[in-house]
This record gives sequence, structure tokens and C-alpha cells, in this order.
Amino acid sequence: MIEGLIVGLLLGFIIRRGFFCMYNGFANMVISRDYRVIKAAIWAFLATMLGFHVLSSLGVIALNPKPFFWAASIIGAVLFSVGMVLSGSCIVGTPLRAASGKIGYWLTLLGMAIGGWSVIWGPLTSYRVFLQESTKVMLNGKSPTLDALLGVNHWVVVMVLSALSVYLLIRLKSKKEVHAVEDQQASAQGTSIFSKIFKTLWAPAVVGVSLGALEMIAFLTGKSPAGLGGFIKGYASYFKALFTGSLPFDWPVAEITGILLGVFVSAVIAGEFRIVWPKAKRIPALFVGGLLMGVGAVTAAGGCNVAHIISHMPQLSIGSFVSGFTIIFSTTLLVYLIFVRRKSS
Repeated sequence: MIEGLIVGLLLGFIIRRGFFCMYNGFANMVISRDYRVIKAAIWAFLATMLGFHVLSSLGVIALNPKPFFWAASIIGAVLFSVGMVLSGSCIVGTPLRAASGKIGYWLTLLGMAIGGWSVIWGPLTSYRVFLQESTKVMLNGKSPTLDALLGVNHWVVVMVLSALSVYLLIRLKSKKEVHAVEDQQASAQGTSIFSKIFKTLWAPAVVGVSLGALEMIAFLTGKSPAGLGGFIKGYASYFKALFTGSLPFDWPVAEITGILLGVFVSAVIAGEFRIVWPKAKRIPALFVGGLLMGVGAVTAAGGCNVAHIISHMPQLSIGSFVSGFTIIFSTTLLVYLIFVRRKSS
């Protein structure tokens, strides 16, 4: 699956150059009013949504919104959020850190693999199937979308969401000291084209639009109806191969392999690769956090923060809006209670 490997390589490169981790985005938004990652995610959502619907209107692609299992979508998203906060990472932030030399995050990847395996093929499969099938919601025999629910043309919803996205991009302004640090980092890396591409921290718009373009490339291959997604299944497949002795080189496996390689190469080129061992007291949280992310993502209709917020909310999937906003709300609430309220009390 060469297409998946190439998409993964590009994704790994993009997230390394943008240090794109949604847990960091939510935490920095709450703690220090740093909106860099949040704005990158909004740019990605906007670019993907417009691209998907243009291609759909032209008949180039057929959109494939995620299904809506009301209980599974919420429960899975909450489990995923707890896992994010425990590990201090997210679905792409984990390979970002692991392949950059942070050894502890390989434990988080292992946790994701075991958690995903347990609900896809393992002992929790029946729990997942029951929770999803018993709470499945359909609309006219299809997975429900916002435009179908409202009874309007999909472009009406797209334009409203685009306007809201632009408004947020204008309104969200990070503290001046955050911009000062970023300017200092960019200056230290140099101003050549090579440095700007391979060494400096990319601007949120560049990161977001790059992710959106990659979403469309992934969709256009015809091999990944989820666009960028299937990460947990890829890790779970590696774990399953320990027992079966067979590793299918399908899209999920190829994609996550490419991500790890892309991050590693980018970190080495930029001189950012450093071996860092975790503190012993962090090891349980790193592993359990990954375990919960694995279980939660598969339970929530096979959706992590990237799959729901950047791949399927742009397709107007109601299930993804429910899971996506549950992830956003749960994670920011936990960060506030743990790092802001407890510190001030």
C-alpha cells in the first residue's frame, strides 16, 4: 500500500514541522491562551471541508460520513479524552513525540495498540458491538449529517461553518509573549527557504492547509474512505501480528508506519531528535493513557480527534460533531480542573 505509506510520510513531516498535537492545543488554550494549534486545526477543518464538498459537487468523490451511535460516540470520546490527558498527548502527538526520541511515548503507542486490538478483535469486541448497534441512529437509511437533518443543501451548512471558522481565526489571538518566542525560534533557525521548510516551526495556516490538502490526497486515492484515519487499527494490527505472525500491509499499517518515519526524518534534518527517557512515575500514565485512547477511539465509531474533527466533521457527520465536541469539552474541562483550578486553590 504505497499510497498509504507516502501519505503517512507527508503527515509525519507536517505534524513535526507544525508540532501539531491537539492535546497541546487544548491545554495551551486553557493554561496560557496560546491558540497556535487550535488555529491550525480550524484551518485544517476549513480547508478539508471546502475541498471535500467541491470534489463531491464535481462528482469526483462520494462523501462517506461516519455513522452516529449516540452512546458509543459520547462514551468513546470521553475515554479518549481521559487518555489524552493522562498521556499528555493525542493520536498524532504520540507518534510525533515517540519518533522524535521520547521513549516513554512508545509505551503510549503500545497502549493504543492493545486498547485498539481489545475492541476490534479482542475480549472487548462484544462490548463495542453492543454499545454501537444498540444506540445507532439513522436518517432516511443513511448516516445522519447536518444538511440532511436541517433539510437544506449541503453548501448552506458549509458556508455557515466557513464563516464561523473565519470568525474564530480572526478572534483567537495568542498572548504577545507566545508570538515573541515563536519569532525567536524562527530567527535562530535561519531564513533560507530550506530552513523555513525543514527546520522552523510552521505557521498555523500553513500546517492547517497542508493537512487539508493531505486529507484530499488520501481520499482521492480511493484506498481510505476516512481520509486521514485508521491510526488505531494500524497500531492494533502490529500488536495482533505478534500472535498471528502475519501483518497485512493495508492502509492503516502503511499510514502509521509512514507517520513514524516522516516524523523521524524531519526531526533528524532539523536537529531536533533527542533521546529522552520518561520518569518512572510517568510510565503508568503513559501506558494507561494510550490504552484508553485505543479503546475510546474504536468505540466512538473508529474515531480519534483527527478522524472526527478534521476528517468527518468536514463531511457534516452528526456522529463526528458529537464525538468531536465531546473530546474538545472533556479535554479542556479536565485540563482546567487539573492544571488551573487545582493550582489556584
